[in-house]
Amino acid sequence: MGCNNEYGNCRRMTWALRQKVNVAILVTFLLIALIFIFIQLPFQQHNMRSALKQNEMLLRAMANRDLEPLANEIFEDRKRAMAIRLAQMGKVDGILNIAVYNKAGRLLVNEGRNPAPSELSPVNMPQPPETTLTRQERLGNTDILIFVQAINVVGERIGFIRLDYSLAEMERQQRQFYFIFAGLLGSIFVVMLVLLNLILSRVVIRPISSLRDAMLRMKSGDLGNQLEVWSDDEIGDLTTAFNRMSADLAAAITVAPALCRLAGGLRLQRLERPVLGDALDHLCRRQHLVH
Repeated sequence: MGCNNEYGNCRRMTWALRQKVNVAILVTFLLIALIFIFIQLPFQQHNMRSALKQNEMLLRAMANRDLEPLANEIFEDRKRAMAIRLAQMGKVDGILNIAVYNKAGRLLVNEGRNPAPSELSPVNMPQPPETTLTRQERLGNTDILIFVQAINVVGERIGFIRLDYSLAEMERQQRQFYFIFAGLLGSIFVVMLVLLNLILSRVVIRPISSLRDAMLRMKSGDLGNQLEVWSDDEIGDLTTAFNRMSADLAAAITVAPALCRLAGGLRLQRLERPVLGDALDHLCRRQHLVH
């Protein structure tokens, strides 16, 4: 982990500090994203279920509205009248196909964009005592809602009506929600990354870098250097303490010759004050006054 020069090591320390800042921003963003997900996704799923229920109610209302006329037309085998009626029902937005089957599940009339199955499969046929059946299927690239209503006359089942409803609009709204949600989270992350980096760079990293550079200059012998105090917080207190230390060291160096002469003459009673004596000897050796 060492470095060839002292400046390079300090640069790595500064970069590590930036990395910590970015990691803290990323962790904060992930927490915010998780909160958004846990709140928004259940809400969106509830909205989708509500929309699906509304579509089912629409198909049920459409089928019930024409149930009695369809029963008469099936009983009288008036396929032309059934075709006209189904064509009118198919004008509702989202309706892909409407088909009428006899009681055995065989196709009588079909109106719509896609051909209906020639026979109504048991899985799509409501079993007594149920009169309706609703299920979802995949048709190509789109989900469809299948609604099947039994047609009864005096308690006897004489046929079925099947309505296929496209869920493409609901899927489009869901995709749009996910895109907006992802864009919102991405925007929050970019704003956090840029804004907090700018703030922390000015408030934390820049003052610390100035202190680092001043300490390196002091190590090279540039004493008495004073730094601008950026703020009145803990970093400002640290800068003030450094300025005081730098001034004290510069003042100490100016009186170093006299102290060295005193140390050389008296040795400061080295046995009683070994730490102070060693410090003075070290200072004098650096100043090339005592050898």
